[in-house]
Amino acid sequence: MIYNTNRTTNMTDGVIANLLSVGLDAPVHGETLFLNGDDALRGNKDGRRATIAAKWCVVAMAGDQLGDFSEMFNHIDPVAERRRVTVSGSIGANWGRGWFTLPNTAYGTALEGALDEIFPAAGPAANDR
Repeated sequence: MIYNTNRTTNMTDGVIANLLSVGLDAPVHGETLFLNGDDALRGNKDGRRATIAAKWCVVAMAGDQLGDFSEMFNHIDPVAERRRVTVSGSIGANWGRGWFTLPNTAYGTALEGALDEIFPAAGPAANDR
């Protein structure tokens, strides 16, 4: 398993301790653990994803927010447009087939908006799938 987090390099020991505390093997910084500050892109994970893909065959990615899969999601507004892009075409085909979202209630940012904007009752429009 390879870890790519926006935790900063000064938090390396804490990140490793956290992973060990939940029963995962200890990652090695720069080999199987990549942090914000490991490259010039800082909080943009795309550079670290490229570094990982240059060495490893990536068969799946998991994250708790869209930016864990591609930086492009961090630049799409409003929420309705982000939802449309997320479920359409080749991007939409990735969900459950290599891209997996996991809940994280411990930390992180969340979308802003009314409940019916973020989770519409009808779900995504049929033509957005």
